Amino acid sequence: MNCPACSQPLSERGAFCKFCGNQARCLKCREILEPQAVACVECGTKLGESPNGNGAAAHAAAAAMSNRNTIIYHEDKSSRHLETSFTDRAIEGLGVVLGDVFLQRGTARPAVSRPVQSEVQMPLLPFAEAQPTSTVQPEAAAPLQDADDRAKLLKLFKVNGDTIELFDNRLKAKNRADYLRRLTYLFLYAHECHGRPSTAFEELSKTLRKAKIWDRNGNARTWLAKNIGFARDENERLTLNRPGREDAQKALLEALDPKIEDEWNPDRNSPRAYRKKA
Repeated sequence: MNCPACSQPLSERGAFCKFCGNQARCLKCREILEPQAVACVECGTKLGESPNGNGAAAHAAAAAMSNRNTIIYHEDKSSRHLETSFTDRAIEGLGVVLGDVFLQRGTARPAVSRPVQSEVQMPLLPFAEAQPTSTVQPEAAAPLQDADDRAKLLKLFKVNGDTIELFDNRLKAKNRADYLRRLTYLFLYAHECHGRPSTAFEELSKTLRKAKIWDRNGNARTWLAKNIGFARDENERLTLNRPGREDAQKALLEALDPKIEDEWNPDRNSPRAYRKKA
């Protein structure tokens, strides 16, 4: 047997529900009372009236039954439905819990200043509207300051104040053009991972000269003028694009891989000095 008021299991020997405190059985014939009834349908005894005819508690019991709050919850597609009734005391504590639940679903928390005295339909937003909309562009979401890559880059470059210098030139390049490409991308990527999304062209050219890769024939300047793998603004500042960043990450892994041979290195393959014929 369940309580007609709160639907909780009802004790076999009790006339009142231990959960909500309402009268559940007739005090005279012990029959289960119907929901919201003010008298027993079997013997006509009013709520709170004892077998000897004392009806002092009848009005209090009837008032307790009428002073209840009904909550109805409905959700489409999955056919969820909830309908329950609570006393004023119970609804005060439950309102805070329900507020937190619906707040997570994208609905503002309902104000619980006083118990609701009428039937309430809780609003719900569709799942699609409850999801936050991202405003981050794909290019901006690239890992410019990846902690792992920053630590790896420090095995090739060192930070000296405002400058980043190459100290390990073993970039595992196959030829001069490949070395120029790898050093350019790695140098720009090192600046990104240290919070500098753009790099002055002058800084890159100094690094290429120091690394003995800026040749007198102008091959380095010609390749850089094509802006492959990076963008150049009006102030001659360079910023890696996505393909250039991916090439830099690949070159970083290969440079630190001891299984890959360092085929071309400017220290071993520097061009011979040009001599004029006599």
